Amino acid sequence: MEKDYRTTSGKFWQTVRRLRRGKQLSANTVYGGDGELLVSTGDIVGRWKEYFEDLLNPTDTPSVEELEAEDSEVDSFITQAEVTKVVQQLLGGKAPGVDEIRPEYLKSLDVVGLSWLTRLCNIAWRSGTVPLDWATRVVDPLFKKGDRRLYTLHRVLEGSWEFAQPVHICFVDLEKAFDRVPPGILWEVLWEYGVRGPLLRAVRSLDNRSRSLVRIASCKSDLFPVHVRLRQGCPLSPVLFIVFMDRISRRSQGLEGVWFGDHRISSLIFADDVVLLASSGLDLQGRFAAECEAAGMRVSTSKSEAMVLNQKKVACTLQVGEEVLPQVEEFKYLGVLFTSEGRMDREIDRRIGAAAAVMRSMYRSVVVKKELSRKAKLSIYQSIYAPTLTYGHELWVMTERTEEFNVEVGLHQGSALSPFLFAIVMDQLSEDVRQESPWTMMFADDIVICSESREQVEESLERWRFALERRGMKFTHSKTEYMCVNEREGSGTVRLQGEEVKKVQEFKYLGSTVQSNGECGKEVKKRVQAGWNGWRKVLGVLSDRKI
Repeated sequence: MEKDYRTTSGKFWQTVRRLRRGKQLSANTVYGGDGELLVSTGDIVGRWKEYFEDLLNPTDTPSVEELEAEDSEVDSFITQAEVTKVVQQLLGGKAPGVDEIRPEYLKSLDVVGLSWLTRLCNIAWRSGTVPLDWATRVVDPLFKKGDRRLYTLHRVLEGSWEFAQPVHICFVDLEKAFDRVPPGILWEVLWEYGVRGPLLRAVRSLDNRSRSLVRIASCKSDLFPVHVRLRQGCPLSPVLFIVFMDRISRRSQGLEGVWFGDHRISSLIFADDVVLLASSGLDLQGRFAAECEAAGMRVSTSKSEAMVLNQKKVACTLQVGEEVLPQVEEFKYLGVLFTSEGRMDREIDRRIGAAAAVMRSMYRSVVVKKELSRKAKLSIYQSIYAPTLTYGHELWVMTERTEEFNVEVGLHQGSALSPFLFAIVMDQLSEDVRQESPWTMMFADDIVICSESREQVEESLERWRFALERRGMKFTHSKTEYMCVNEREGSGTVRLQGEEVKKVQEFKYLGSTVQSNGECGKEVKKRVQAGWNGWRKVLGVLSDRKI
């Protein structure tokens, strides 16, 4: 890793990300429609095909009158310079589509290859029809990752709390929002934005010929038609979804909302995460009804919740048809925890815990790794640990609880940063006492000094004592032990500052027993007993020797 840090930074950070994330889970098993666990790849792929075929072909979406395409002439064309610029901006390492063409292949095209690609793009532009492979999506089922983060809601709620202004909040969850944009509405929105002619025809051709397949490892399902407008992984789909959500925001605008400075804010939208804000429960109900009508989509009542930010507890009843949304005291929005009391204590604890988890995940592979330089470790700390701790927060308000006491020592138990700093200190100590003989083994604060003579051990002990005391540390004399392997008669003992170090015939180091006679019988017996105890713990009565 140190070599990559100095020469190939991209590979270095790729390794750091892999170590941080650990083993990634994939959809290796799945339950069938009858509740039976499927394990064979063919059955799993077939089940995922059934699921996505149902998900991507909804039957209960509202219909919209189809727009007539304009027959305007194409007065422009796509230039090779435009194609070259887009190809150069492609990110590597992305999964290929059904045609198995990776971004790296396109980026390696020469002038002739780019000219052919430009011709293909212009054919699609003039005819308003894209190649069938472009309209075919490949679905790779993955487990859902963590939420995204945003800071805007914090600012609004903090301002309202400062002026004792109550805020009624509704966290709206649009069911399968990206996969269930109502048919026809998207073309109507694009028409309103002035997208017409060949561009609109080309975009619609992606939908008219859309089909999909499911891929797990190297196994692919059969193709099936898809009737939704947006496709996961398509670069155009996020832009179209933003346009669709903008329509919802514009059509649901009303007088409801809360004042933030000179602006009245009634909703916050980040992708498909929607937050509605109002100064009263009645206004929030009206805002919620307008949002649902404008969306034309199904609202998930099990995931949508209401909350009131107020210094006193206030009830807030929101209805969706005959159902009432639950009112909660806290809610996690875009990865940040919001509470009805407006306090930050629990969110601060969460952020500290998240940062500590990051440090623990990289402790053995990065923090205590001697081959990594201090500069590389500090770079990882500044790029990963610090942003995890503070991301989404400009400042934290100090309260009586967070000011309980100050820690006077440099390191303390429980801190995720302490092992990182301790490794740096011990690395410097080992440099101070480094010599050819005797040699030293060190793991965290466990130190073993080895040599062929007692005098050299005493000399090394003295060097360590001096280096430690220079930095305000010292040996624990009662826990320091001396052992001589294959001892001759009258070999003597070791002294530290005039006091005799306790002499033993065996000692435990990192869980293993080391004996002075060089045998390993006790260690083997201990390991066998530990294995037997573990076996009995798993099997219980079945492993009882009497049965």
